[in-house]
Amino acid sequence: VTADILAGADRHLDAADPAAIVALVNEVRPEAIVHLAAGLTDAGERDPVAATRLNALGTAAVFAAAEQSKVARVIYASSISAVGPMQGTVGDDTRLNPRNVYGATKAFAEHLAYAMCTRPDAPAYLGLRFGYVYGPGRVRGWVEVQALIERVAAGERAIRFPDYPDAMDW
Repeated sequence: VTADILAGADRHLDAADPAAIVALVNEVRPEAIVHLAAGLTDAGERDPVAATRLNALGTAAVFAAAEQSKVARVIYASSISAVGPMQGTVGDDTRLNPRNVYGATKAFAEHLAYAMCTRPDAPAYLGLRFGYVYGPGRVRGWVEVQALIERVAAGERAIRFPDYPDAMDW
């Protein structure tokens, strides 16, 4: 069952509505939940309260509903924004150091999963730190990457990506 605030999902759901999340999880009783809902970087900068409501409260509601319904696994979207600029050691133990509201909400989700995984009825949590997501409705982000993807999608086969003098941390 897919749930989204956008048309096309099996169920209409506001991912920032804890009661609606609990009701859906109790009704469906899934073995696993894949939680990808999020307000992205620009939305977080425009409205930190709304972004936190969706990204942090919504994620907490998904985690709590999963635990209550004894869901076995929760896979959730984190982001490289939770880590912030990369320096030194890279990997799962890299210190979270977000530099924007979006990154802070994703760091919150990682901390929450870590704290909740010790509870007796906790599902197994897996956070995926996406670097770039492309798909319907994605009209913002790294302009160069967006243009590259659009050219490939349009059928171009000879693509040349700009050669930047410094490393790009994507």
